[in-house]
Amino acid sequence: MQTRLRASGYDVAAGRRVVLTGGACQLAGVRELAGRALNKQVRIGRPQSVSGLPASSAGPDYATSIGLLIAGATMPPMFSTPKTLPFATGNGPERVAARLTGGLLG
Repeated sequence: MQTRLRASGYDVAAGRRVVLTGGACQLAGVRELAGRALNKQVRIGRPQSVSGLPASSAGPDYATSIGLLIAGATMPPMFSTPKTLPFATGNGPERVAARLTGGLLG
């Protein structure tokens, strides 16, 4: 895994820390395994509290979806239309980001 991360160039871009989200990150030993495999500090992500949501949504299994909802609600207007993204025609990480953003917004 570390070799593929280095080859892609994301080993440096990712920094020294990793945040795991989703229900699978609650499996026993996953945090430690990810730390060894990625050679990074790893923590389990928990979502911000959002009024109106039940207490059961406070676990890491909801961190990604709540984060995306908050990001979408606070995103500047220029990012609400994928065709206007300034990096949509780039190469490498920019192209991947454009595809992911376009898929989420469009």
